[in-house]
Amino acid sequence: MRASLPDQTLMQTTSGVDYYHWNYKFPIKYIQRFRFNAMLRLMDGKNFPALLEIGTGSGIFLPELSKHCQRLSAIDIHDKMEAVRRLCDATDTKVELSRQSLEATQFKS
Repeated sequence: MRASLPDQTLMQTTSGVDYYHWNYKFPIKYIQRFRFNAMLRLMDGKNFPALLEIGTGSGIFLPELSKHCQRLSAIDIHDKMEAVRRLCDATDTKVELSRQSLEATQFKS
């Protein structure tokens, strides 16, 4: 299975450490895609009841993750969740987004 990434025009920087554009530029795009594909291999083709992405950043991997679960949640501490929501709406990605820290999350262990 190969990870697909959203069209770059749908992406928006969410913080000073959000380098989503690296996923589309040579040569780093090959390293990033290797990492995304490695995550998919670890999921072993399973469809999970729920997944939580911690530190979602720009949400670049959310459309792909949503294909592998029944319920997807994503958290980050940045204040640009509306940009991530626009990406998810444009890619028809069903996800529960929230601004929260892992150290004080509403999710159970």
